[in-house]
Amino acid sequence: MKHHDLETLKDLRTARNATQAQLAARLGIHQTALSRLEGRSDITMSMLKSFVEALGGKLQIAAVFPDATFSLGKLAENPTWSDLRNLEWKKCRLSPMPEERAEDMFLVRRVDESLVELEKISNHQLVEIPIRRVLEVQPETSVTPTTIVLRGGLRWSAHEKLWKVVLE
Repeated sequence: MKHHDLETLKDLRTARNATQAQLAARLGIHQTALSRLEGRSDITMSMLKSFVEALGGKLQIAAVFPDATFSLGKLAENPTWSDLRNLEWKKCRLSPMPEERAEDMFLVRRVDESLVELEKISNHQLVEIPIRRVLEVQPETSVTPTTIVLRGGLRWSAHEKLWKVVLE
């Protein structure tokens, strides 16, 4: 395995032969937001983890001392990921949703390190939500179904005929 020293996120993206448009689509953000992100010198670990995973990699973090190395990989993990994995092929709600869609039910079709893919049960529309946009998974109760709580919300784009995760 080759070792490369890169100085910027842009260098990493170009080394992996990805365009800004491709990577922005994988991350669920606009290309302009990705451009700003690549220009920053200080980002969150969860954003760095999402960036690396969207390129097909895995983020590894270690504290290196002269006499020992300590893996710090758990710092970059999303605690809701295992909760989401347990929801595969189960029904749930999403929150927040537009008021007229608050009762819509979704089937969790797939969960990977960077994405949750859901299918709206009433009309089979697919929704892809970046893992970093999931705030928590609220378990089912006697009166409410399991609910995936998002950072932001969902909005239907009639022009593009797809659901979009938006910050509110």
